[in-house]
Amino acid sequence: MQQLRRERRQKPDTLQRSFLWLGFISWGLFWLAVFAFNYARPEIEYGLVRYWDLDIRSTWEPAHLQIFLYALWGCFGITLVSIALVFPRNRRLNDNQIYYFELLLVVALVSLIAYYV
Repeated sequence: MQQLRRERRQKPDTLQRSFLWLGFISWGLFWLAVFAFNYARPEIEYGLVRYWDLDIRSTWEPAHLQIFLYALWGCFGITLVSIALVFPRNRRLNDNQIYYFELLLVVALVSLIAYYV
């Protein structure tokens, strides 16, 4: 027979509320990495560019590439720490699972692997 337990949690504590802010920060760093990647990559040579003989950048922009890497590593680190803090706190079956941290960890890890390989 299942023993009825009294719910002692009245409202989310400070650490539980900080998971929301860690999520905002990590997703913000991810989007910063996406925008930095857009400006760091070489420009695409379209037909009109070739026709008008315009100059385009065919190399990676080092300043934006550093921002891309720092933002991606920061996103990965914050997400990993958040998962490490969330995992031991969710012991009950009815606790909320925070799937966006897991999704962001996979996306950041795949992006880092793709960059370094």
